[in-house]
Amino acid sequence: MTASVIRHSHYVAAPVWDDQLQANAGPGKWSSGRGESETYGKQRSAGRAADHPLASWLAAPTPSRVRVNAENQVAKAAAELEQGVLTLLRGDWFYKWRKEGDEPRKRWFWLDRKRWQLYWAKTNEYDHFMSGWIGLQDVTHIETEQVVHTIPGTTAPQVFHAIIVTTLKRRMILGTTKREKFDEWYTMLLRLTHRYRKERRMWMQKKKLHFPELY
Repeated sequence: MTASVIRHSHYVAAPVWDDQLQANAGPGKWSSGRGESETYGKQRSAGRAADHPLASWLAAPTPSRVRVNAENQVAKAAAELEQGVLTLLRGDWFYKWRKEGDEPRKRWFWLDRKRWQLYWAKTNEYDHFMSGWIGLQDVTHIETEQVVHTIPGTTAPQVFHAIIVTTLKRRMILGTTKREKFDEWYTMLLRLTHRYRKERRMWMQKKKLHFPELY
């Protein structure tokens, strides 16, 4: 985030000490040079400054305040991102469809931070050997939709908030009836895959720049 830096310049007129003005203004008082006392001069200066066309600009936050606000926003965004990643690392239950029209299966989903892969399994034991997975680097598109489905054992249809994850080889749908959980997972998967693709593109550009003979 680039913060706009505003520099302020303050010009202060040098006070005038004059024997004749001293007699009018009283002992020990500075004068503005026009027979005005210090207090009256300040009042007139304040009035002129308030009417100035750039008064609102001059009242803008100082550079240090702008910089602190920018740093606070970056720190807040980083904390929110880390909290969202922790939510995915802990995992949660979702209903999983292979494609629309199939019978959904309840699966435990979690994110592996070491491999940056999204796993799912029948149990919540984080077993990599008995699970399926999708690498974040393989995700080409993430979208959402609502799926109305009647789960076996229930009588009324339910509305599922679904996340559709697409790669070059497969299309997977995971859904939940809890909107808050859906929002958090969708937002984090979208941000992580976007960030991964962006960093990968930068890495490929550097690789092509340093090793053009390979391309």
